[in-house]
Amino acid sequence: MLIKFSALTILLYHCLSRTEAATGSPHTDFLALCNVYNAAIVLAKSTEQAPYVGSYLTYIQNNMSAASNEWKALFDKGPEELGWQKFIEKHPNLKRKINWATDWPTWQAARTATKNPSKGWAKEHPEANDKAKVAALQAFVSATAEEAVLLHKQATTESTDGQQTLSAATKETIGGALCGPPITRKNKTLECTETISVCDKPTTCAKAETGKGVMHDLLCLCHTSGGNECTGSAVPELTANSNAFVAKAVKKLKELCGKPVSTGDHAVEMQLALSKFTARLGAGKQVTSSIKMALGTTMTGTNCGSSNSACVDYPSHFSAENKGYASIEWVQAIQKALNLSIKRKQHEQTRDQAARALKDLCNTVFSEFKRPAQTTTEIAQTKRGEIDTKNEQQTSFPKKNTTTEECPEAHCDYDTRHRNANPNQEQKIQQQEQQETENSEEKKCSDFTAQL
Repeated sequence: MLIKFSALTILLYHCLSRTEAATGSPHTDFLALCNVYNAAIVLAKSTEQAPYVGSYLTYIQNNMSAASNEWKALFDKGPEELGWQKFIEKHPNLKRKINWATDWPTWQAARTATKNPSKGWAKEHPEANDKAKVAALQAFVSATAEEAVLLHKQATTESTDGQQTLSAATKETIGGALCGPPITRKNKTLECTETISVCDKPTTCAKAETGKGVMHDLLCLCHTSGGNECTGSAVPELTANSNAFVAKAVKKLKELCGKPVSTGDHAVEMQLALSKFTARLGAGKQVTSSIKMALGTTMTGTNCGSSNSACVDYPSHFSAENKGYASIEWVQAIQKALNLSIKRKQHEQTRDQAARALKDLCNTVFSEFKRPAQTTTEIAQTKRGEIDTKNEQQTSFPKKNTTTEECPEAHCDYDTRHRNANPNQEQKIQQQEQQETENSEEKKCSDFTAQL
């Protein structure tokens, strides 16, 4: 649904921008590039949203409370034996089968929190110290443990491309598209270095050099002899006295573009910014045999590299060998980053689903721990009811029968002469044993009552 909405929004935005482009103002082209620059920074800084999995800790503590004594003992050892590494060193045969390095500290903390029933979490959850209840729930809790660990891992694992997280890959991809030679990237940041005094516009903004970075194209568009084409009034840092760039031109352009802000979906805003830029291509300067596609309006002859020009020409990107706007290098990089962000969003949804499933599982376990245990009287009544039902099933048969089919051979002997049924020998023995059991049960209950 998001993708369909984004495509429709971009199409409408593209059409509206084409209408607006009739004014042919370099300022509009400047704003379009600024919009791309800022939206790219916002997208690069965005991170994967992790779901809430706080209930997992309580689950692990309940799980540890119901664990076997052998399992608990693994976390009660001295400092020299504690930890996953120490455990696996003692059990090298398990090394290829399991890897609990990530989970071990959580289990260790759970054991510490539940070990003393008179303080901390254990004191706040007395139901976890009910030995009878814990014993009854041990098999159930153990059966859910593997699923809970798997769901927790799914909910807390960030998406990757195999080498780094998708968030890091997105930032790195955009970082390589923001500047463009000779404006280089500052280390691994999203900042661009300042212009070099020995660099000049004719060389830097030649047709073969355009499209390699957003800031590069901004500089070529706005650094002119008038210094006012992009802003409406002359800006000293953008006013060329010669072919050389003025110091701090990059810093000033970044300042004029404003601070990157976001009010919605970062990927959608990035797509809209690209659409705005696309709409401006060729809007201010008519395409001719010598001008394939240009951003801006003012051109000295057919040269955007002149200090008198306020334009960026993309001839090689709109040649027969290339596909147009999508072949611009920084556009390609941003499109790649957008694809990474879409994959990241899909992974976020997978993590959310795992977190919800984990929460449901945890709540189920919590409910079982909170459920009131059966009293001794209730247990005795339930057992007596089961005995009565079984007794009835085994001993009931008609005393007077009209046919032999109504007297099952397993339960009775049929007297054809008198047409009645009597318990067979096996049935008599079962009845006698049952009576002895009931007498014994009644004696035990009376003995227990006498002790109260």
